Amino acid sequence: MKVFVEQSKEKGFDNETTKLIFDSCKTWIDGEVPIVIEQSYSDADADVTFVKTPVLGNPSAGAVTQFILQGEEVISKAVISILAVMPESSIKSSFAQDKFRSLVAHEFGHALGIDGHSPFGKDLMYWKSNQLKPSKRDIQTVMAIWSTAC
Repeated sequence: MKVFVEQSKEKGFDNETTKLIFDSCKTWIDGEVPIVIEQSYSDADADVTFVKTPVLGNPSAGAVTQFILQGEEVISKAVISILAVMPESSIKSSFAQDKFRSLVAHEFGHALGIDGHSPFGKDLMYWKSNQLKPSKRDIQTVMAIWSTAC
């Protein structure tokens, strides 16, 4: 999975926050599938950027993942938009870092193909999850999606 994290002054994150983003993405693959940091948007499978206004007009959404499709069902790119008023300031407290990690890992689950939310609160893909890592059920969902896609 090739991931591009926007680092421009207009729409980007600082180096510390970028590391948090990649660490959050890596929780899904546990070393089995490498995540490659891409330097350009066009080469990436997933693009992470920030927005300064609520995503899709939903003030409670901290982030959203949208798909660019190839045909009707094949995801060619996932675009993860994270609500951040001041993305250039590092996330300092461990509580804030954990909330951010959970948010990014959840959105990365959508980028991997999960199009909905789990009804179970212990799953990372629960709609208001605070989990830092995907559950076995989350992993099994991704594996089922990918096994039918190949």
